[in-house]
Amino acid sequence: MLEWTAKTPEDLLLQKYWDEHKGVIFVEVPIGSPYGVGKWPKGSKRRRIDAIRITSSSIPDGIYKLSNNENMLDYLSLTGSIELIEIKQKLSRYIIGQVIAGVDMFEYEYSFENIIPKIICTEGDPALEWVCDKREISVAYH
Repeated sequence: MLEWTAKTPEDLLLQKYWDEHKGVIFVEVPIGSPYGVGKWPKGSKRRRIDAIRITSSSIPDGIYKLSNNENMLDYLSLTGSIELIEIKQKLSRYIIGQVIAGVDMFEYEYSFENIIPKIICTEGDPALEWVCDKREISVAYH
């Protein structure tokens, strides 16, 4: 695991979220590559989940980045569930789509199903909050 430092406005939102909830968070978790553990079809492009929060673990609390020789599989066995987190300044249809696709692709890539989808943002929208509620996507405002 590599140390992580907040650099972007979205990173600062994640840092605020972690300050309140603690736990173990991995940033920029890869999915979708034909060379990854999911063995996606040729022509698939690697994507990254903004963050994965392991809800219970023996790893010291912190925000980490996986090193090149690590895999998320190394850490999933330490927990019963995860939060799959996407971060944007404003709640939008785009980020809702990201979190839905992220959950489906993460399930396929890592054969892990107990996933809590979460969006972290600063600005909401009542209609889109309704959509998130309907799809059981948690929204945290910071």
